[in-house]
Amino acid sequence: MIRKDMPDKYFKTSEEQFDAVIQETVRRHKTGQPVLLIASLISDTEMLSKLLVQENIEHSVLNANNAFWEAEIIKEAGQKNVVTVATSMAGRGTDIHLGPGVKELGGLCVLGIGRMNNTRDERQARGRAGRQGEPGVSIFYTSLEDDVCTILGEDFLEKYIDKGRYISKRRIKKLINRSQKIKDESSVSQRKSSVDYDSVMKRQRTIMYKTRNDLLDGKSLDENVLIQIYKQNIDDYVKENKKMDDKTMYRYILDNLSYRLKELSVSSANKKEYLKQYADMAFKDKKQLLGNRFSEYCRLCTLKALDDGWIEEVDYLQQLQAAISGRSTAQRNLLYEYQREARLSFRDMEKSIKKAMIRNILLGEVSFGKDNEMIILYP
Repeated sequence: MIRKDMPDKYFKTSEEQFDAVIQETVRRHKTGQPVLLIASLISDTEMLSKLLVQENIEHSVLNANNAFWEAEIIKEAGQKNVVTVATSMAGRGTDIHLGPGVKELGGLCVLGIGRMNNTRDERQARGRAGRQGEPGVSIFYTSLEDDVCTILGEDFLEKYIDKGRYISKRRIKKLINRSQKIKDESSVSQRKSSVDYDSVMKRQRTIMYKTRNDLLDGKSLDENVLIQIYKQNIDDYVKENKKMDDKTMYRYILDNLSYRLKELSVSSANKKEYLKQYADMAFKDKKQLLGNRFSEYCRLCTLKALDDGWIEEVDYLQQLQAAISGRSTAQRNLLYEYQREARLSFRDMEKSIKKAMIRNILLGEVSFGKDNEMIILYP
């Protein structure tokens, strides 16, 4: 590699920084050397464009606002006398080939504006020049007003920029380098944390998709298991509603077991058994109605319950991660808290799926379309 990576240039304010970049661009443009100005922010590319217009320098701007012309702009960026302004993300993956006579001028000149959040992005920006053994040069212009320096705090920046207190170039260099290092380490930590959090959802996803794929492959559900599920649902409901009156009991029947209601006076001690008998009756009626299609019907009802439950669980886990991340880290293991609450949520989801399964099976309304296809209207 014969590209020359020049030492970074450090400034206190962005005004000084942009002024130096434009001066360097004008100087190199006069020789005919192609210049590529790379900034992290779209707003910076627009500012550079305005300053270049003031210097009467023709140029192209490549950012998210005009990505349609990306290939054409990148294709011309290595030609003689061409000046291109781009964001660090724009045109990545495309080599910039040098035009006739450009090698003799030193190749493509990359001028980076602002310290980026990590060194990897900066290396990629520098790597736009000097591709495949061609010559090139790169210089980065940084200041205390770069986006990466916001971690220094508003009070610090106000003291040295707004109030104009003196600060040495050496200290500016130290502060900017430290800011980038902190941002870089923070990004690595966030990526690792993201992988750890995702592993929790991955375990749940594996369980859910295994069950779902079995059903899609035609695995039938054991009727005895379904009966156990609706009886357990009733046990749980009665346990949560120890002082259940007739009105509450009838509401449970209409919401979960049957739209046909038989009003009977049932003693408190017998309410649980009455509900189970009612469920048995509704289950037998549905089985008799569908005959040899009953197994298929139960499978489709279960798939619907699984899908609805999993959609809610994924949404909850995403919200939980955001909420956990926002908590204070003092003496807390946030990942452990997330794992614990995710486990509790998974158990709750299993219960809600079992309730939805039985509701779908007992309250679903069936019709048949073309080719005897089963159409289910779920409750």
